[in-house]
Amino acid sequence: MSRVSTTSFLALAAILSAPRPARGQAFEVLHTFQGESDVALPQAGLIQASDGKLYGTAAAGGAYGNGAVFRVSLAGGVETVHSFQLAVDGAQPLAPLIQASDGNFFGTLSLSPSGNPGDGRIFRMTPL
Repeated sequence: MSRVSTTSFLALAAILSAPRPARGQAFEVLHTFQGESDVALPQAGLIQASDGKLYGTAAAGGAYGNGAVFRVSLAGGVETVHSFQLAVDGAQPLAPLIQASDGNFFGTLSLSPSGNPGDGRIFRMTPL
């Protein structure tokens, strides 16, 4: 093979092996969080619960500004399920929820009512 054809072959191989966007793939924003009036800082992933809806946690926002658990319908409707009150519940959920075999949700809070860093809590939430 000549030098030109080797270079052409390598260029063609690079073009053919380059990643391409998937056909038919779409991206749609279902909800934009509004901060304090909504929930804020949704840092953990979502889970799909046995009711078919998606559940997540947000480290801030909610009714008291201390974080919340929210639910999302597959159509994109979002509602706050529980707002954390620091003095009662603790605050700042940073990890995703799990749904146990009994149907209850479990999660963690990075702050307990004492407000001391490192004094977090584990909580259980019964579905509505």
